[in-house]
Amino acid sequence: NDIEMIQLVGIGVAMGNANAKLKAVADYVVASNDQDGVAEAIERFVLKKDEPQPVPLPLASTIAETTASDAALSTTEAPAEPVPAQPTSEQGNEQA
Repeated sequence: NDIEMIQLVGIGVAMGNANAKLKAVADYVVASNDQDGVAEAIERFVLKKDEPQPVPLPLASTIAETTASDAALSTTEAPAEPVPAQPTSEQGNEQA
């Protein structure tokens, strides 16, 4: 009876103290009923706590456009030669 129910629901959740056959067909196994497994299931699947949100992937056209613009930026001129620092007036007085 429990196995059929777990297979028919959208997300089958078994308690940690369920029998092995039921846990095998469940989508998720939470802590036992003595260890707040019901609360864990409610927080995870009803309240959606501690569930990472999916990050949308960029479309292929967006990747191609980004790659092309990055390539255009990398063809800029070479950096100018560094300019040596000029001595300050205090440094000039020490040499005199």
